Amino acid sequence: ILLEHLSEIWEGFWAILTILGVSRAEIWLSESQRKMASRLRKKEKKKKIGIRIVKDGYPLPERFFPANRLRIRLNTSSILFLDPLITWHVAQAILHHSPDIERIFTVTGDGIREPKNVRARIGTPLSHIILSCGGYTENHVRLIGGGPMRGKTLPSDDLPVDWTTTGLVVLKAIEPKKEMPCIGCGRCVLSCPVALSPYVLDQRVLAHETRLIKHALQTCILCRACEYICPSYRRLSQRFESALKTHLHRGEKRK
Repeated sequence: ILLEHLSEIWEGFWAILTILGVSRAEIWLSESQRKMASRLRKKEKKKKIGIRIVKDGYPLPERFFPANRLRIRLNTSSILFLDPLITWHVAQAILHHSPDIERIFTVTGDGIREPKNVRARIGTPLSHIILSCGGYTENHVRLIGGGPMRGKTLPSDDLPVDWTTTGLVVLKAIEPKKEMPCIGCGRCVLSCPVALSPYVLDQRVLAHETRLIKHALQTCILCRACEYICPSYRRLSQRFESALKTHLHRGEKRK
């Protein structure tokens, strides 16, 4: 979307800054988008917007979080994080008087014949999107709405595109690995971008002692890095998310 709609995204970005009266703004790009940074610098003639290059990677370590890099305390400052798609929709509304009725997202994975970026109207069945991408590579596939790490498994392709659709991952169906006991290797600790100890939190959750780790659960960003790297295939983030929802259901607001 940055490559094809840069001018509109830029107009939408400036419109948001003007409406909100923002005094400070920065655009963050990954190292793989350095050419895009050069194009943006040519557009930014007033020198009021900073353009930063950050390392590629998932998840980013805590020291790379925008609030930390800018030395801003989140509890005392108002910060608005925007992605290119939001600014594009703002531009569509201002420049073309068009309502927010479309989504631009990526369809990818080894279960789809022709991975591509698609532009679809809200309400379009996912099955139609699949057909436009050449169909499935085999009969049994797994659909994930969102990204491969933080996305949610979808029950079928009968669901429509909606305003929450940010991506569609189609994977070949495989049997999930059997969960085994924790071996205490500490890999989950090393992978955590917010310096938590996932295996300890998991022990507390399984022991129904979630009140003791309430703050840690609220700190977790559910990136699933701990699950990805775990040699015992522990469902760490899955349990953390469930425990957090239980607390929220009881009326304890997330900080």
